[in-house]
Amino acid sequence: MPSLTDLLALDEAEAERRWAVVEAWAHARFGKESASLEGVLFLIGLHGAGRGYEPRMERDEKERLIVEASLLVFEAVGGYRRVGMDAEGAWIWERTDAWPEALTSDAQERLLRVAVAAYLAPFLER
Repeated sequence: MPSLTDLLALDEAEAERRWAVVEAWAHARFGKESASLEGVLFLIGLHGAGRGYEPRMERDEKERLIVEASLLVFEAVGGYRRVGMDAEGAWIWERTDAWPEALTSDAQERLLRVAVAAYLAPFLER
């Protein structure tokens, strides 16, 4: 698995190529022409929580799963780590020192896309 530093060093063309692999997977698996970042994170969140799709899931729960998935993805590349659980059984996360000082919102989204692609790579190669 590449590190956060490796992913930050990718050029735009390589970042787009990696996201295109995720989109191709989503299209083949779910018939979606274009995968949204939030949609893929939602699927990762469901998987991480050991849950299946629930048609009447509340918006707050969907948002919580997306945030949790973002943390899982960044954990895999060294950006966050789990440090414990709270009283309700939710993970407590800590940001690592691997993060750069500041990233623009575009750079943050690009980083999240390539981190998702890196996280999913072992599943997509099967």
